[in-house]
Formats: sequence, C-alpha cells, structure tokens
Amino acid sequence: MTDRSRVIRRGPALTALLAMLSLSYLRTGMVLSAQTTSGFNASEGSHISGTANFDTLWADSTRHRWMMNNNAASSDIPVSSWVCQLSPGCIPFSASSATYTIYPETQLTFPTGGPGLPLLSGNGGTNPGVPQWGGGTGLNANQTFALDLQTLVTGSCCALALATEVANDTSVGTYVNQLAAIASTGAQGVGTSGFSFSSFVPYYIVVYEPSSGLNKSGNAQLALDGQALCTMDSTLSSTQGLYVVASSTTKGDCAVSTSAPSFGTWIIGTMISSSTSVGNTSWVLVHPSYRAFGGITGLSNANGTSLATTTAPSGLTSGDLASWDSNKNATDSNIAAANVLTLNAPATGTILSGNGTQTPNAIATGTYGFPLASAGSSAQPSYQRQLITSIPSSDTLTAAGTFATTLSIPGGVLAAGSVIEIRAHGVYSTPSSGTAVFALQINAGGTSGICPASSNITLSTSSSISNGYWDTACTIQITNAANSAIAWGQYDVALAGGSSAQFRMFNNATSTGVVTYTTGSAQTVSLQETATLISGQSVTLQALYAKVIY
Repeated sequence: MTDRSRVIRRGPALTALLAMLSLSYLRTGMVLSAQTTSGFNASEGSHISGTANFDTLWADSTRHRWMMNNNAASSDIPVSSWVCQLSPGCIPFSASSATYTIYPETQLTFPTGGPGLPLLSGNGGTNPGVPQWGGGTGLNANQTFALDLQTLVTGSCCALALATEVANDTSVGTYVNQLAAIASTGAQGVGTSGFSFSSFVPYYIVVYEPSSGLNKSGNAQLALDGQALCTMDSTLSSTQGLYVVASSTTKGDCAVSTSAPSFGTWIIGTMISSSTSVGNTSWVLVHPSYRAFGGITGLSNANGTSLATTTAPSGLTSGDLASWDSNKNATDSNIAAANVLTLNAPATGTILSGNGTQTPNAIATGTYGFPLASAGSSAQPSYQRQLITSIPSSDTLTAAGTFATTLSIPGGVLAAGSVIEIRAHGVYSTPSSGTAVFALQINAGGTSGICPASSNITLSTSSSISNGYWDTACTIQITNAANSAIAWGQYDVALAGGSSAQFRMFNNATSTGVVTYTTGSAQTVSLQETATLISGQSVTLQALYAKVIY
C-alpha cells in the first residue's frame, strides 16, 4: 500500500484506527469493537482516486463529509446518514439547497392530517423542488397543504386551486390574479384592451403566469376549483361567504355581490377573505358556474302575455292541458293530463303499442336484427329471433332415442302463413359386422313425429363406416290459428366422401301432410332416431337450428 491512503491504505489515519480497534472473543464468535470516547475519526483531505478491486472511504476537505469511491468508479459517492431518527413514517430526501455542492439529507415527516394523503411534487414556494404531502389543514412545518393538488402563484408561497393550462392569446394576453376568458385564439384577459367578448361568457381567475405583468406568451393557469387570489374592485367588510362575480366597473377584477345574483349571472365563486381592498387581492373559494333558476311562479312572452301560472285562472280547469288562443293567451284544451299517454323512462328504440304498454328495443342486451312480430288483436308485439340455433356438445346415440339437444320456438307470435324451417346435421359410424340401419323423425309443436320417419335406410352390411354423415330438413307452415299446419321434408345419408348417398321423404310428405302445431305457447323441437341400432353403431348430432318466418 502507498502512504497516501488515509483509511484502508496504511498511513497515519489507518495506524491510529488500528490502534483504537481490538478484537475480543465472545462465546459465539468474534466482535470488532472501537474506542467509544473519541469515535471513528479521520483528518479531512483531498479527493482520493479509486483503485480497481478496492473500495475507498475518506473524509473529504472540499465537501466536508465522508466520501467513497468503489472499484475506481469515475464519480465519487457521498456517504449518507439516516436523518429520520425516531420519526415513524418519515421519508428521507435531499434538501432544496446545496451545501458544499451536495444537497444534504433531510426528512419529510409523516403528516398529521390523517391517512390517504398523496405525496406531491414541490409547489415552488418557500421550499421549491422538494416533496410535500397533500391534504391536511394548511401550510405547516411538515409541508402539508390544504388541498391535494395545488398550482403555483407568482410571488406567493402557495396556491390552493385545481387549475387547467390554456395557451395565452399572443395578441391580447392575460394578467395573474385577474379574470380571463377562453377564445379560439387562446386565453384573453378581461381587463386587456384586445378582449373580444362582450358578455355571457365564462370567466376564470388566472392563478399563474410565467412572469408578472401582461403575458402574451406561455400558458395561463385558470382556476377550476379550490382557493385562488383575485384582485378586487372595491373595499368592503364582512364578505365571507358572499358570491363573487365579474366586476362591472373595473374590467378584469372580481366583485363581491352583496345580494343574490340574478338568473344567468356567471358566478366566479364565494368569498373566503373577511374583507376586500380596492386593487388588492383576496381569497376566493372557486366554483365557476351560471346562476340557476329560482322558483318559477309564472312565464310570459315578450309582449307580457301570461303563458302559464302556478294557479289556474278563471275559465281553466286545474289538471287540464293548456293551449293558446289567437291572442296568445292561455286557454283550456279540455284534455285532462291524466289521459295523456306517457312513457316511463323509455330506452332508445322503445315501441309504444296502442294500449300504452312498451316493447323493449331488444330481446337481450347486445342483440340486434330481430323482426317485430305481432301477437293478434289487443296483444303486445314483441321482437323475435328469426334464427334459433343450438350447438350440440357430445350429443351421441348408440340406441334408438331422442337427442339431448333441443330448440325452443316462441309462442303467441305465429299466425297463418308463418313458416318454421328445421335443419340438422351429424355423423354416424357402423361396426364391421351386422346390418346397420338409420331412420329419423322431427318432433315439434307438441306433436311427436310432426315430420315422421319412413322406411329405414340401410347403412352397411358387414363393413365398417367411419364419419359418414347425415342431414335432415323439416318444414312446417301454419295454415290457420286453430293449430293446423302442413309439414314436409326429408333426411339423407352418405359416406364420408359424399358417395353412396341415400334419402327418404318424411312419411307425411306422401299423404296430405296435415299436422297439429300448437301456436299459443312456446314449443320444443327435438330429433329422434327411430331405427334399432346394432352394437358398435353410433349417431351423433353436430348442428341444429330453426329459421322462423313470422
């Protein structure tokens, strides 16, 4: 080691350190102890360049604190100390002012305002660039502010308003602590010579500008809520809680309204300060909005003619709808308000039927494309599905019987001429021995075999078939309201490649085809294998749907 090192390299400081330290053996191991009367000391000196594979610690005479360099790093690192001490919830951070080129450690203590307060960036006031807690009851030593969000007020320690930034009109500009309006060209100060509005526009307090005086560049911060300073146009006392409006005497200033503002007046906010001084700023609780209606006792037109009053004049019946005569005076329409058909919060697309009931605009949320079906005299129409489908899942038969997958056809909406088209598709397989046969019937409208099976189709004789397919179509047309219908259709089979196709007409297609279909209530559609299946034979339903033409 060289003589220049003061701590980890041998030299006067290290020699003194080694003299102060001793190793004492305890029952469980070795403990390094130091002399407690003088502590760990080293004379301050100049910067020490690091050495590869060495970590160097020294007392620096320029920065007046312990510094270190690890593994010949290009930059030295200050050795930090824990500043929070015994303060629970404390957050250490670097102070806003540098001491000997280093921002020293300081603390942000846990706020006293209660839980749920946000940590905010510094507000640029008395301690710019440091973190602060939101919430609390006001500015205090713990850097706690009364609102969660603040803006910067030029020349003041703190602002307590939620604001939005708007680019200044480069030809007009704005003043801080005065009123401004938003034009298409940017923010315009109400008190400027180029202000382009006459009245009836919203005004906002400017709480921050890039510099004092008239600002025609940069962004103006306009207060939307919270507390803001506004220049006042008069000297008053006992102003707390009074409305604040735009001044009519000094453009751009705020004015205290000593009486309730009239309807349509733009309200800047309400007073926080107990007094105002002309030309000086006062605190305003900002909540910009228009003055709302009060109680209405009557309406009249521009000619002064009464249009409506809270009590019925002579000749008018209370509870009737009003109309107007040729002189524009109210008169009785002789129509009782109770007889007027009204809607109870109808949704978009609601249909009003003749008896005053409402038809929802869809069967279910997110559905569309359904036709509106009538339901007979004095009955409520309804939207109905035109295509009713069901996707079977592992629906396979190994013996004669009915498939588990079914459809439900709505009732009460079918009339003479309505048509129901039922279609299904599936696959089958046969064993290598025995004679496998196939026959199918459709059940619907409360009638078993409304499209009944005819003679069996022979699928195979002593040869196996894998993934042969079958299709069926059954058409039902309602002929009158007395549950009478005509039904017809067929079913067919083929090998997997489409060869050796065979088909059978449903049995009623060879006769009159007249069947019974119950139209007054919802009916179930099902498919049934009627042939006796041999061992090893299976029939699977893969798709099923019904198309209803109302």
